[in-house]
Amino acid sequence: EWFSWDSFFDVNFDKPYLDDAGNVSNIYNNISFSPVPWFSLGTYSQFPVTEGGFTDVNTSLRWQPLRDFSFFINQRYIESNPYFQNDS
Repeated sequence: EWFSWDSFFDVNFDKPYLDDAGNVSNIYNNISFSPVPWFSLGTYSQFPVTEGGFTDVNTSLRWQPLRDFSFFINQRYIESNPYFQNDS
C-alpha cells in the first residue's frame, strides 16, 4: 500500500436537533504516502466544519538510510483550539 487517504467526521446522533455548534466535529484527513519501504510522508489534519472548530495539521517525513537507523522530521500547526494557543 503506497498511498492511502482516509477522511471522516463525527455527528452527535443522540441530540442532533440542538442548536449547538458541537453537533458535528471537525473533518479529519489521514494521508500517507510511502512509495518505497525506506521513505514515507504523512499528513494528519482536522479542519472546522462549523463555527467554533479549530485547525490542526501534523506532517511527518521518515527516511531510513540504514536498516536500524531512521530520520524523522515532524511539523505541527494548530489554530483556534480552545485548550492550546496558536502555534506552529
